[in-house]
Amino acid sequence: MKIFIILLLAAALLVVAVFLIYQGVRLVNHVSKRVDDLEQVEHSPWLANFEEYCRHAEEEGYDQIKDGQLRDFYIRDIERSRAKKIRAQKNLGK
Repeated sequence: MKIFIILLLAAALLVVAVFLIYQGVRLVNHVSKRVDDLEQVEHSPWLANFEEYCRHAEEEGYDQIKDGQLRDFYIRDIERSRAKKIRAQKNLGK
């Protein structure tokens, strides 16, 4: 009976360990994707001509930049939203 309980606890610990590793991998992928997005924005030509970028974004229906919002985060959010729209349109076309 003691061996059964020990095996059951070991199995439970193994399940918890696998779950925590999985969550850690998901978190690392999520953070690295965000870092990649920001690195792409840092080298974007739109930072040099930010007012024109904002004008184009407003024409497309995006919100204006909020007070205190950083330019690179604003560009990242709009580019991510554009990518989602493109993916949605591709999925509808299938």
